[in-house]
Amino acid sequence: AGFAVTASRRTGDENIAALRRGLAAVPHQLWDGQGEGENPYFGYLGLADAIIVTGDSVNMVTEACAAAKPVYVYDLPGGSAKFDRFHAAMLACQAVRKFVPGKVRQLESWTLPDIDDTGMVAAAVQRLLAARGKGQAIDG
Repeated sequence: AGFAVTASRRTGDENIAALRRGLAAVPHQLWDGQGEGENPYFGYLGLADAIIVTGDSVNMVTEACAAAKPVYVYDLPGGSAKFDRFHAAMLACQAVRKFVPGKVRQLESWTLPDIDDTGMVAAAVQRLLAARGKGQAIDG
């Protein structure tokens, strides 16, 4: 058991150095973006037992959820109301849990809900079309 960690283009040298220090005492593989080859992020997702992602990227969180593994989100300072709403919705539907530093050995496994975005969008379009056919005003 260990950690497979990948940096993004926004991680920065200072944060990569902090990752190296923080991971020094545990088995890990750190891809820092400095070497040859593609980012192994999707491979890491496929091999993971559980996934910890930072909350600064909606895309990263949804990609992790698509791997059908337990996903923990680590909140970073800053953020926005839009991100807060997204994370609240993901927590509410139990697709993710919050990552609490210092509790790495207490990661849990849970059954992820089926998230059918296509079905939800199709249902919303059907409702809008039905409302339009009845001459109702359509908001949104």
